[in-house]
Amino acid sequence: MFLPHELLENALQLASPGYFLIQSYAPRSIHTRSPSTDHSTCTQGNVLVVKSEYMDEFSRVSLVAENDQLRSEVARIASLAGVNVEFSWSEHGVTPAVLRLRQVSEHTLTLSASFHPSYAPYFVEGNVTLTLPQEAEDLLELMLAAASTARGTVVGVIGAQGGVGATSFASILARGYAREGSTALIDLDPLSPGVDLGFHLRTSPGLRWADLVEEQGSLVPGRLRAALPRLGNLAILSADERGGVHTNAAGIGGGAFSEVGERAIAALSQVSEVSVLDLPRWALRDGEGERAWISWCDALVVLVRSDESSLHAARRVLTWAGQTLALHVVGAGVRSRGECAQMARDLEVGKVWPWRRHKGLRAELAHGLGLGERKHASFVREVMKVGSACRGEKQ
Repeated sequence: MFLPHELLENALQLASPGYFLIQSYAPRSIHTRSPSTDHSTCTQGNVLVVKSEYMDEFSRVSLVAENDQLRSEVARIASLAGVNVEFSWSEHGVTPAVLRLRQVSEHTLTLSASFHPSYAPYFVEGNVTLTLPQEAEDLLELMLAAASTARGTVVGVIGAQGGVGATSFASILARGYAREGSTALIDLDPLSPGVDLGFHLRTSPGLRWADLVEEQGSLVPGRLRAALPRLGNLAILSADERGGVHTNAAGIGGGAFSEVGERAIAALSQVSEVSVLDLPRWALRDGEGERAWISWCDALVVLVRSDESSLHAARRVLTWAGQTLALHVVGAGVRSRGECAQMARDLEVGKVWPWRRHKGLRAELAHGLGLGERKHASFVREVMKVGSACRGEKQ
């Protein structure tokens, strides 16, 4: 459920599972990737992208305070925003931070908040004084803005044609990443029966797409992740029998995507080391709306069969995606290096990764094994080789 502002104080007490929708005057998302020159910006869909060579040197939030109660209150709100706070007793040696908080009075829960001057072009300037817990919502908005300057890796998985196993690949990939750190798997196909089925989590408690209403605002990252079905370090935002991710009124594949999908990606990528997007094929249609989800990806995995019709479909995908993304082509059902090499020549790409799809996968699922559970199986290891490449790791 979304919580109106007047219920925020109760919600901050974490009394019930759920997530928040927050109206914010800061840019909706600031998405940083590999830092480049000093504060360059561009637009991804309707998302502002900020790049700065100095960003990685900043903490997201710092607090200079001696009052233990104030520290505790700030830490509680920060946990909802999915950010860590650098605490200091004095101004001496305090870590540079995007959002800087200072205790105003030793005897009250009042603080001043300001953004670092380097971020002045993107956030509100000057200082604002906040008293907690009465103005907890305002502090949460500021923390969300600061948190949005850093994200984990976002990996998209898409099939050039239907039936190539993109959902299975994305699920195995996400489970493999989760063995190393916090991971989110986001089911973005409106017609999906639910990726949670592949992990036998259909009856597990937690939010699904049908629980996220289409409203304006931002999702609180830490709160959303904590409310999703979990498998160890893996948080899963899935469809269920009530439906998948919301689409626009024009219908599936007929126009701009629902913004709730983008907001979910923005929130979960802030609090996950890796977010895996299981993308529908029509996300590659021409049009800014259709490609909005893909614009979040740092790497895109495209699954292709070796037959001519699949190769033809893949060429259209690669023509656009290869110009903007780190692209990794996977030969679905391909077993030999020679066949991969021939596909690479046909598609004019440097490499095609083999993925020998496991014929007994359905039987394993029927007997209670989840996708990616057999981590030493060859078809799982092949997926994780591609996953390492998506994160820039040497093979």
